[in-house]
Amino acid sequence: LYSIDEVDWGQSVSVRVTSPELSAEQADKAGYSSPEIVAVVHGPMRNPLGDAPDDATPSVSLSEDEGATITTAAGPIRQLNRYETTSRSYLPGRHWISIRMSGPGEGQPIEVPVDIEVDVQGEPSGVPSYGEEGDPFLISEGEWAPTVSDAGTGLSVVRMVASAVLGVGGAACIAVGTLRLRRRRVGPA
Repeated sequence: LYSIDEVDWGQSVSVRVTSPELSAEQADKAGYSSPEIVAVVHGPMRNPLGDAPDDATPSVSLSEDEGATITTAAGPIRQLNRYETTSRSYLPGRHWISIRMSGPGEGQPIEVPVDIEVDVQGEPSGVPSYGEEGDPFLISEGEWAPTVSDAGTGLSVVRMVASAVLGVGGAACIAVGTLRLRRRRVGPA
């Protein structure tokens, strides 16, 4: 993994990986299967961010004819709105780039030099706010509260009675089942 310095709210990561064309010796070692290079951006939790832009080329097959250029990107980093399913959430912090090459298949392993260019784009912006002081939890769209739930914190009488009825009913079912098993005969006596 290649480490990228801190990426802040509102910023994006752009990656470009280049590799020269294969030499005749490398192509002979690779055999009939052309090795493929893949680049992936990983977030601060080291999970792959698999949503490269449509114009990106995150994987390329190597050849003797021309060099390879891989491009991928991630971002901008923004807060996930849990009421909106179309936005992708990222976390600010250290990001990584992983570059891997497919196995040799029928051929022999080869070494391929690569150049990595990383650009962190944009100015830090869009730091999420967590409500007014004393109201840090979003409990419904646009409504903040000092607790996670607006329900009461104590047990209600209805819940306690329902729990007791369920407990007594469960114990009765177990007792009846046990009696039926004792009365059942298995095979002739």
